[in-house]
Amino acid sequence: YGWNDGSGSANNQSWSGITADGQSFTNPLYNNTADAITYGYTGGASLDDSSCTYPVLNIGDTHAGGIIFYLTGSPGSYSGLVVDTTSYSATSSGWGCINTTTGATDTTLGGGLANTNAILANCSTLGIAARVAAQTNTGGYTDWFLPNKEEWEEIDQTVGVAGTNQLNIGPAYSYWLSTEFSSGQAWAATFDCNTTYYIDVYNKDETTANCGGSFAIHPIRAF
Repeated sequence: YGWNDGSGSANNQSWSGITADGQSFTNPLYNNTADAITYGYTGGASLDDSSCTYPVLNIGDTHAGGIIFYLTGSPGSYSGLVVDTTSYSATSSGWGCINTTTGATDTTLGGGLANTNAILANCSTLGIAARVAAQTNTGGYTDWFLPNKEEWEEIDQTVGVAGTNQLNIGPAYSYWLSTEFSSGQAWAATFDCNTTYYIDVYNKDETTANCGGSFAIHPIRAF
């Protein structure tokens, strides 16, 4: 912190260990004098006197475990979505349980989390795409989920092939999405052909317009 002692001279002092509500620190240069100044810490403080500075974020920045592909707000109050740059294999167990309606039909931005939770609640099979996404811990975060159709299209247009192409992708891969089409079909997507399509949830070798192949996922999370 810094202060002015009244004579026009700037002073600076630093300290550490003040981390809990109610803790305080008294300026040592004024301690035990009538001019003593005590500085306190309040974790719940909400007043911004404009002396704070916040990082400026942009689409494509590395942040919160991934790459930002959706961003709203302003410095100090951002929220958005990031995508994991790693591609995880999700070929062995497919999308989910066949002939099981999960209700994972949310196609809005941010809705992939509800879809992922719905899939997991209705299908206990190990290795399905939603479970692979939910078990990801990239960056130490444990709240990753499988993107839905709208979120995938946003990824594609910003940091995917149609945008800055910042993801680690394989041209032969199809990527599972969390949007269910029916009790036996779900949405998948490709980067190389820039398209989305729905297929059987157990079909692991689907080719549509020469797209597709092995299945993988790119988990996302909100911040």
